[in-house]
Amino acid sequence: MSTYCYSQKIIERDIDANLINSIEINSNSIHRILIISEKSNSIKIRTRIEGEHCENVVLSLLEKDNILFLKPAYSPFYKAENDKLAALKVQSIELELMVPESMEIFILSTIASVTTKGKFKAISAKLESGNCVLKEFIGDANLKTKEGFISVTTSDKILGNAFSKNGKINNELSKNKGSNYLIMAETKEGEISLSQIH
Repeated sequence: MSTYCYSQKIIERDIDANLINSIEINSNSIHRILIISEKSNSIKIRTRIEGEHCENVVLSLLEKDNILFLKPAYSPFYKAENDKLAALKVQSIELELMVPESMEIFILSTIASVTTKGKFKAISAKLESGNCVLKEFIGDANLKTKEGFISVTTSDKILGNAFSKNGKINNELSKNKGSNYLIMAETKEGEISLSQIH
């Protein structure tokens, strides 16, 4: 007998970040990722899940070599009648993180859109259909999408390089030579906007 869940499931975790230097998110089931940096020594994680079988979805956390690996997964005791159909019945997974400003972030996803706000050591995002938006950004970044757009705003003098095969580019950061930080933005079909806030 199937169990159905049409409401939300929310998972919240608070982790000591003193022994964690970076966070890696490698998932093709997360639709939206929001990461905000703050002056703190903890990582706050909030996962919102919607759809059938949402009560059987858990957030897998693994700490290894000062890296925190995050990934949604089905609980070990959950047995789907049809594994392919079960994956489709979870309609939406959103991940929200509050992290220390010294954190390095790695994201790999085919569907997720990523939004960040604040200062980071570095952000590396490799996306396909999703967009990548960095607000009030300070740090190094290596951003790649296939179809999604890339938008970065910064008040710091960061050097930015942008390449789009078929999309428009607006790069106000290309002349910031001698910067301590570098943004590399590349997309195949999307547009790129690297903006300086004055």
